Amino acid sequence: MVAAPTTPTAGEGAVRARLAGAGYTVVLADDDTVTAGQAAGSAFVLVAQSSSSNAPAVKALAGVAIPVWVAKPYLFDDFGLTLGAASTDYGDKPGSALTISDPTHPMAAGRTGTVTIQAGGRVS
Repeated sequence: MVAAPTTPTAGEGAVRARLAGAGYTVVLADDDTVTAGQAAGSAFVLVAQSSSSNAPAVKALAGVAIPVWVAKPYLFDDFGLTLGAASTDYGDKPGSALTISDPTHPMAAGRTGTVTIQAGGRVS
């Protein structure tokens, strides 16, 4: 897990615990000093929300040959997941709910209608 080592979020702690509980060995890497070589032998890399979107070391992970889970929206374009227009192709928006437009899609996970996804704030 690549994160800001002094300020991982509570959510990152929960993900880390969940992965460890599933049998993964979770190694926390500093977002300022991580290298692509550190990813070698890993099942995947998780770029956490607390990672800096300006850290060249994090952006260098876009070229690793293993799956990368990017949880930082402002890195989506750097990893080729979206186009490059901030606040249009990626970013965050105010909100706490979303509307399921295709309940048959696997990402809907059986949900329909308007679904609360958080207690408030911004969705990223």
